[in-house]
Amino acid sequence: MLVRGGTRNYLASNNIVSNVPARVVLDASTAKTKMIYSAEDSQIQSFTTDYIKVPTP
Repeated sequence: MLVRGGTRNYLASNNIVSNVPARVVLDASTAKTKMIYSAEDSQIQSFTTDYIKVPTP
């Protein structure tokens, strides 16, 4: 999942199903993104530091 830009993006999913390894990529132009997501840190590739990850069980 690629988030290319925008402010106050909101990603929420506790279950992503894919036939290939899944990863979330935040572009440098994103800001104030909130992820409510049960992903491993290794599944998140971020080119910005302006995001928060809220873990779910």
